[in-house]
Amino acid sequence: MEVKLDKTLYREAYKTQRQWHQLAERHDLAYTSSFTPWQQFVDLWEFGWQMNITPTLEQQEEKLIMFNQYIAKIQKLESWRETHGRTS
Repeated sequence: MEVKLDKTLYREAYKTQRQWHQLAERHDLAYTSSFTPWQQFVDLWEFGWQMNITPTLEQQEEKLIMFNQYIAKIQKLESWRETHGRTS
């Protein structure tokens, strides 16, 4: 059984969706433009916390790699400091 797409209905739905997105963008711009960068960050953080967004496995692995690189750099700096007997 083949289902035919109603082109007129599809175009009307697409047009309505596009208008909806334009209105949403304008609302978002008007809403967030009055916020400071810190307020925008906090708002985004609260949204993520409410959505209970968890990082993907790849993001977790990348964060672990970055953390290990950071620790290695700190250890290297401390080793240099102990060798030279002064703070950097």
